[in-house]
Formats: sequence, structure tokens, C-alpha cells
Amino acid sequence: MEPAAFPPPDPATLAPDSAPPPASSAPDALRFAPPTGAPFDAADTGRPVGEMPPAEPRPSIEAPYSSLLYLPDPRVRWGLPTAVLTIVGIVLPLAVLILLFGFGVLPYSPVFAVAGALASYLVAMIVPFAASRLRGLGTMAADFGLRFRWVDVPIGIGLGLGVRFVILVVLAAFAPFLQDAQGNLDIDPDPLWFVLSSVLIPVVVAPVVEEVLCRGVVMRAVRNRMLRGSARSARPSRGLRVWAMVFSIVASTAVFALLHGHQMMNPATVVTLGVTTVVAGLAHGWIATLTGRLGAAIVSHATLNGSAVLLLALLPLLTP
Repeated sequence: MEPAAFPPPDPATLAPDSAPPPASSAPDALRFAPPTGAPFDAADTGRPVGEMPPAEPRPSIEAPYSSLLYLPDPRVRWGLPTAVLTIVGIVLPLAVLILLFGFGVLPYSPVFAVAGALASYLVAMIVPFAASRLRGLGTMAADFGLRFRWVDVPIGIGLGLGVRFVILVVLAAFAPFLQDAQGNLDIDPDPLWFVLSSVLIPVVVAPVVEEVLCRGVVMRAVRNRMLRGSARSARPSRGLRVWAMVFSIVASTAVFALLHGHQMMNPATVVTLGVTTVVAGLAHGWIATLTGRLGAAIVSHATLNGSAVLLLALLPLLTP
């Protein structure tokens, strides 16, 4: 008889039932660990994904203007050309009027001065209004942040008074050089023209128009342009987003200062108006960015100009 093809195993070579299984290597143990109900990070040998640090939020067009995650809405197609046209709209009528006065074509009168100022401000508002309707989101509030809340009143008044205090402190250091300084406000003895030229325009009209121009159009156009320039290939980095926010405030401040350049008649006036416009421009750009709207900046601007009118009106009573 031939031997079996598959002989039965020898009992002596079998391990008893109670023998422990052979030890496995540590990587195999981790690799075949029983499931815990949570996903695993394959690159970290079994650590649950839930233990990983949270990812940084991504920039989005849904983020508010006050956020570093802000991205411009692709429906907004106005930009730096709109800012340039708005600046031309406010400067050109005043430049023509100044030339007409300077060459004697028109005799200077408060009527022409007030009419020219109102005309320039009106033209400056038409440009962003048309841009919002034709190339934007359709409203000045959505495109340029022209919105008010009740909290903007105390914030704006406090900021305006704080800016006035900082300006006075800075100018005190230049006091010996400011004997020839002249302000950009005049007190007309006629009550009607005093209200029109020293109250209506500088305290009511100018704050709205200049904040829409500088902190609404220019500041947002600059920031949007910088963010869009990077977003064509990839989302802008955090560093670029911070720089776009800061540079837009600085750029709007520079435009704000240049708008008052025609009132800087001598070195002393350059210092006074230069300090005033730079300090106010930085403060208003900061609050407009922080809140995402122009309400507090407009109230602060009105408070700043109103305090100047009040100081100028009380000056004869305060000096012997």
C-alpha cells in the first residue's frame, strides 16, 4: 500500500490551544487596529482627524468689508477709473471757478463761491451713483458703505473730538512756526452767508461727499484692485490681504489731503492743513474699515469741521 498523499499531522508538532499568538510588530498593530468610529489621518499612523488643528478660514465674497477674509464681489465692475472720475468731478468745477476769480472774469462774491462748491460736490456724487447703478450692486450702501446706525453718532462724535485733540497737540509742537497760518474757514458777518458757507457746506455737505469719495470710492477701489490682482491665479495670502487693507487707508488719506491742497497758501498753512487732513484721514479710514460703513466717519468729519467753526466763531470772545 502506498503512503497517503496527505498524511495526518503529527500531534507532537502542534501547538497547544492555549499558546499565545505570535507578537506582531508595532506598525502592523497600528495598521490593523480596530476601528474607533473616527476617520484616521493616513500620514500619521492612526491619529484621528478630529485632533488636527482647525484650518484657517478661506477668503470669500461673503465676508464683510471689515474682515481680513473680504474678497470683492465679481459683480462690482467699478474701480480705479471711477475713483479718478469722481476726483475730477469734485476738483474741476472748483478749479474753473478759482481761475475765473483769479483772472477777473468773475468778481469774487459769496454767491459764486457757495454755488461753485455745491456744484463740485453734486458732480462728485453723480459719478459714484452712476457707477453703482451701471457697474455695481445697485445701491450706494452696498457698493460704498453709505449706511448709518444710531451707534455711529456717539462713535463719530467721540472720534471727531479725539481727532481734534490730537491735531491740537501735534500743532502745539509747531507753534513757533505757525504765526502766518490761516484756516480754510471764514466767518461771514452776514448771518445767511455764515450759515451757507460756514455751516451748511463744511458741516453738512462736505463730510458726506468727501467721505463717499475718499473712504467709499477710493479706499474700496484700491483694496479691490489689489485683491483682484492676486486672485486671478490664486486666493490672496494673509499678508497681501493685510497690506491691501492698510494701503487702501493710506491711499484714501493721501487723496483727502490733496483735495485740500488749494487751501494751503503758505508753509504754515501746509503744516496746519497737512496735519489736520492726515490725522483725520487715517482715523476716518480706520473707522470706515472697522465698521464696514461710512456712518461713523461722516459724523466724525462733521464733528471735526463743526468744532473748527465753533472755535473760529468764539475766537473774538476768547482773545483780549
